[in-house]
Amino acid sequence: MCRKFDRQFFFTVGLGTNPCSKNKTCQGPNGTMFAASVSNVSFVMPTKALLQAHHFGQSKGVYSPSFPTSPLIPFNYTGTPPNNTMVSNGTKLVVLPFNTSVELIMQDTSILGAESHPLHLHGFNFFVVGQGFGNFDPKKDPGNFNLVDPVERNTVGVPSGGWVAIRFLADNPGVWFMHCHLEVHTSWGLKMAWVVLDGKLPNQKLFPPPADLPKQKWVSIFFHHHHLWRLFSSPSSLCLSIQSLHLPSPGTTNSMYESAAACISLSSSSFLASFLTVMLQDVTRLCHTRSTVTVNGKFPGPRIVAREGDRLLIEVVNHVQNNISIHWHGIRQLRSGWSDGPAYITQCPIQTGQSYVYNYTIVGQRGTLWWHAHISWLRSTLYGSLIILPKLGTPYPFPKPHREVPIIFGEWFIADPEVIINQAMQTGGGPNVSDAYTINGFPGPLYNCSAKKSIICLRSRPSTNATQLHLFLSLTLCVWWLADTFMLKVKAGKTYLLRMINAALNEELFFSIAKHTLTVVEVDAVYVKPFDTETLLIAPGQTTNVLLKTKPRHPNAKFFMSARPYVTGQGTFDGSTVAGILEYGVSRKTIQSSHSNKKLPIYKPNLPPINDTSFATNFTSKLRSLASEEFPANVPQKFDRQFFFTVGLGTIPCSKNKTCQGPNGTMFAASVNNVSFVMPTNKDILEAHHLGQSKGVYTPDFPISPLIPFNYTGTPPNNTMVSNGTKLVVLPFNTSVELIMQDTSILGAESHPLHLHGFNFFVVGQGFGNFDPKKDPGNFNLVDPVERNTVGVPSGGWVAVRFLADNPGVWFMHCHVEVHMSWGLKVAWVVLDGKLPNQKLLPPPADLPKC
Repeated sequence: MCRKFDRQFFFTVGLGTNPCSKNKTCQGPNGTMFAASVSNVSFVMPTKALLQAHHFGQSKGVYSPSFPTSPLIPFNYTGTPPNNTMVSNGTKLVVLPFNTSVELIMQDTSILGAESHPLHLHGFNFFVVGQGFGNFDPKKDPGNFNLVDPVERNTVGVPSGGWVAIRFLADNPGVWFMHCHLEVHTSWGLKMAWVVLDGKLPNQKLFPPPADLPKQKWVSIFFHHHHLWRLFSSPSSLCLSIQSLHLPSPGTTNSMYESAAACISLSSSSFLASFLTVMLQDVTRLCHTRSTVTVNGKFPGPRIVAREGDRLLIEVVNHVQNNISIHWHGIRQLRSGWSDGPAYITQCPIQTGQSYVYNYTIVGQRGTLWWHAHISWLRSTLYGSLIILPKLGTPYPFPKPHREVPIIFGEWFIADPEVIINQAMQTGGGPNVSDAYTINGFPGPLYNCSAKKSIICLRSRPSTNATQLHLFLSLTLCVWWLADTFMLKVKAGKTYLLRMINAALNEELFFSIAKHTLTVVEVDAVYVKPFDTETLLIAPGQTTNVLLKTKPRHPNAKFFMSARPYVTGQGTFDGSTVAGILEYGVSRKTIQSSHSNKKLPIYKPNLPPINDTSFATNFTSKLRSLASEEFPANVPQKFDRQFFFTVGLGTIPCSKNKTCQGPNGTMFAASVNNVSFVMPTNKDILEAHHLGQSKGVYTPDFPISPLIPFNYTGTPPNNTMVSNGTKLVVLPFNTSVELIMQDTSILGAESHPLHLHGFNFFVVGQGFGNFDPKKDPGNFNLVDPVERNTVGVPSGGWVAVRFLADNPGVWFMHCHVEVHMSWGLKVAWVVLDGKLPNQKLLPPPADLPKC
C-alpha cells in the first residue's frame, strides 16, 4: 500500500463524439459518431504492438509519450454538459520510471450523460483508497482516503456522476493497457496505456521477446519523469547504458550520475523526454513568502542534462494563470525554430491548462546553457540549467574535474515582478529594482533577514582504535547552517568545474571566490583558450565555465563566493552583494587534530568597483576560441551583407490625458536603429512567415543602418523620440553577415548584452567611441575570436560580430537586460529556406499553441 506517491494523475472518463466522415450519414448525436475517451483522448489502436515498439525503441509512427496528466481544459465534469462534445484522437501513452508510486483519480463526466465505467488495469493490482459523487475536490476529498485497509482490485467501477481514487506501485516493467470493460466503450476509445521503464537490477527488467515474436528492425528511445532517463547505445556491443540524472535541490551539490547497463538494441542516437509543470509554489526569501511561478515547484527550476547529439522532447504543462513559453537559451535549434520558445516570435504562448512539447536535437554543441521563460518578466523565477555533456568517449579539452557544480545567479523581488514591470510600462517610468541577488536561489548571509543560523551537532562514530576510543566518544562536531545561503563543500587538492549562468534580470555581475584563482575554459557552451583570473564578469544570458583548484591542504578557513553588479548606466540599480560559502570538508584526521570546536575565519574576495569598465574590458579581451583541429573557429572571412545597428535608450510620447514618469513627462523606450520593436499579439511571427501571412503581423523593412546618422556617443541630441514597429530583416539562406552594434548616449551610454537566437557568432572586434568603418576593421580578429550567443555592447562603444545565416526560420535578437527588452530593444531576423531538403524549416508541430 503506497502511503505516499511520486506521480499524481487526474483522468476524466466518459462519452463524446467524433465528426461524421465526409459523404456519410451517421447515427450518433446530431449526425456525429459516438466516441469515448480518457482525458478527452479517444485511443487509436496502432497496427504495430506497443510493447515491441517500446522494447526495440521505435515509437515513431506507433505512439507518443504525451498523454495528458490532467484535462487540458478543466470544466464542471458532472454539471451541465458543455456544447462541444468532440474528443481528440491519438495513440498517447504515460511513461513511468520503474518503482514509481502512482495516485490516479478517475472522474466520470456528463458530456453525453453520466454513466458508470468499470476500468481494468493490466499488469497490476491497485488499492481503491477513495470514491465519491460529484466533482473530485483535491483539497477536501484526500482527507477521507482509506490508507489502512482499502480493497485491492484489478478492475474498479468509476461511479456514475462521481469519481474513484486508486494507488499502485509501478514495479512491473513493460506496456500495460487500461480500459473500460464495457466492450462498447472500449470500442469507442475509452482506453489508454502505461509504459513502465526497466529498473536498474536484472530482476527489474522486461524479459527479452520470445523467439517466435515477429521480428523488425528498431532504434533506441527513452523517456523520463522526475528523474531524467537516458538510454545510450553501443553499436558494437548492442548494449545500452541507463543513467538516472538526479535533480539536486538548490543549496546542495549531490553527484549527478548513477549508471547501470542493459543489452537491448542497436542504435547510435538517444532521446531524452521530460515533463515540466509550471505551477505556483510558496517561496520564502528575506523573511517574506511569495506565491511564485515555478517549474515542478522548484526554485530555481530542475537541471536538465543531455549529451551532444541527443534529441530532446520536453512537454511543458501550464497550471498557472500567466501565459507561458520556455526558451532553450543558446541551443541552435537547427530547422526546429518552433521549439525556440520566445512568445509571439516562434510560438504563441502556452495558455492556462494547455501544454506544448518542445522537440529539438542538440547538434554540434556541448557545454553549459540554460532554459528560462520568455514572456514578460516570468524568467525571474522560471529558469534552470541545461547541461550538455560531450559525446560518449569524448574528453574535455582540460583536466577532468573531480566534480561539476552549476552556479546560477538570479535576482529576487519581494514584490511580484509581473506587477512591477506592468506598473512601469503603464507609467512610463523605470521599474523598482530587485531586493537581492541570489546564488542557486539563495541570497546569502549579507542581506537583512537572510543570515539566520541553525546549529546542527553530530556525534562522531567511535573509532575501532582503543587508544582513540575515549576521544571519539566524547567529541561532538557542531556546524552552523545558514538556511538561505548556498554552501559549496569541497575537498582539498581537487579540481572542480563550476558551470556559471547569469540568470539575473537586469545586471551584469562581477564574481570572485576569496583567495582562490579561477581558470576560464568555456563561455556560452564554446571552449576557449584557458586563462587564470581572480574575478570574472558575466552578463545576463551568458554562461562561463571555470576550473577551481582547491588548496592542497585544509586551510582552516571558509571563503565567500561573492557577486555584485557591474554598472554602466545612470538609472537606479541594486548595488548589493550576494555571497555563498566555499567550505572545505573536515576529515577524521582533521577532527582528531583539532580537539576544540573553534570558529573558522571567513575571508571575503576583493571585487572590482561597480563601475570598473577597465577591468571589464580587460577580461573580455582575454576570451579567445580554442581554434584547434578538433574545435575549429569557422569565422566567416568575408561577408555578403553588412549591417550597422545602433542600440540604446530613448523615449516615446505619453498617451493623451495621462501623466508619465519618463524624462520630461515622456515614457522610457529602447530601440535598435531607432525602431522600438512592437510584439505582435494575433499570431506568432514564425507561423506568419511559414504560412505566408505576414500582413498585419510584421513588415520586412528593418533599416540596415540608422536613417539619420549622428554622433552616437557624443552630446545627446535634442530629439530623444524613437519610432515603433514590427520590422524584420530578411536574409537568404547561407548569407554571411557582419553586424556592427553601436551604443548610443541619447539617454546616457550603457552596456547592452545582446543575445541572438538560433546562432552562435564570432566577436571579431570591439572598441569605444564611434565605430570607424575605415580604421577599425583593420584590427578585427579573424583567426581565433571568441564564439558566443550573447555579447555585451560596451557602454559608449561598439562590437562587431560575424555569423553564417544557415538556419532557416525566424530568430529573435534582443538585449538581455530585461527592462531594456520590455522597452523595445529587440529585433528579429528571417532566414529563408535553402534549396535542399535539409536547408528548410521543418513543418509546425500539431500541438503548436494558438494565440
